[in-house]
Amino acid sequence: MLLHPLVENAINYGVGDGFGRVQLHADRAFEFSALDYLLKPVDPERLSQALTKLGTSREQEEKPFSRDEKVLFRDVSKNVLIRIKDIHALEASEAYKRIILGDGTSLTVNGTLKSVLQRLVPDLFFPANRTHAINLDHVAKVDDGAVGLTITMTNNLQLELSRRQSDDFRRLKSI
Repeated sequence: MLLHPLVENAINYGVGDGFGRVQLHADRAFEFSALDYLLKPVDPERLSQALTKLGTSREQEEKPFSRDEKVLFRDVSKNVLIRIKDIHALEASEAYKRIILGDGTSLTVNGTLKSVLQRLVPDLFFPANRTHAINLDHVAKVDDGAVGLTITMTNNLQLELSRRQSDDFRRLKSI
């Protein structure tokens, strides 16, 4: 029985069952692209190595989305396809995030700001402060603010960068 797309359940057959079942099951597991095949009792070190392989495999599968790619987001009760370059800003609020588009509309979707930023092209979105990330292609104006820089987006959204992020923004965008 398949328990998870990436993890197959453990079996109870031993090496000496006389029927070649271990080899049969191992061969079958690798036909389905198994990363490893562990026998009971499971050696903790081998299990750790298998889980490390699993993590590496998943990281390779989840490549960042490029500017022109459309990505599927779930907004409350409907699915919405949005082109990455059309996102002007991301706003975090506990377990939800708002995706702010160019026309000022927004979508509320599950997840964290960090989880979304990990899937987006790294040189496009900049973490403005603890709760916002901005699309650098849509920055229209940069002014000095009370604490750091104030960014005005092309859709007239204004965001205050934290002191630290203001310094990082200056290093990133100054000549």
